[in-house]
Amino acid sequence: MAIASIANLTDSTVAGSNTEIQYNNSGVFGASSNLTFDGSTLTVTGDISQSGNYTNTALPAFSVGLASASNVTGDGTIYTVAYDTEVFDQGSDFNTSTYLFTAPVTGKYQLNATVLASGINSGAGHATVEVTIVTSNRWYGTAIQAGASVPAAGGNISALADMDAADTAYVFFKVDGGTKTVSIAYGVVYTFFTGHLVC
Repeated sequence: MAIASIANLTDSTVAGSNTEIQYNNSGVFGASSNLTFDGSTLTVTGDISQSGNYTNTALPAFSVGLASASNVTGDGTIYTVAYDTEVFDQGSDFNTSTYLFTAPVTGKYQLNATVLASGINSGAGHATVEVTIVTSNRWYGTAIQAGASVPAAGGNISALADMDAADTAYVFFKVDGGTKTVSIAYGVVYTFFTGHLVC
């Protein structure tokens, strides 16, 4: 939509109701209740069309990783994964001290988590490997059985989560059935947590 100057119009009569934006409508002023501005808020109802690439740096998005953590589970201990290394945090909504993502607005968030661990071995009694994303509204989890002799194993989970403003999300990792000898290994390449607002 092109906004025309008054010099390009053949009719200077104001169109529309209060707060409706004026535009060139075949040489005269036009206005629509679908496009309004009250001095602080631009309101658009209906469809918006655009061409070309579009980015929005105001949308929350984060990517964090964990370098390592030793002997955190294996005996059923639920370990909150200490993602303490930021790759990026658009909006500053992830806290690397509490390992929580806090939703700044209500919406649907795509969340993805991967944990790779060492020391998992069914011969030592380890039975189930679990990775879970915990949000204020619900949990999203996955579980696999430990192999007969597994030097490294883990899991990943992806979820489109409904979150309200100020809701939090974090990841826990648990291995049960044996001793507390399972460690997070192999650095941020294999153990990470990412998310962004979808809609």
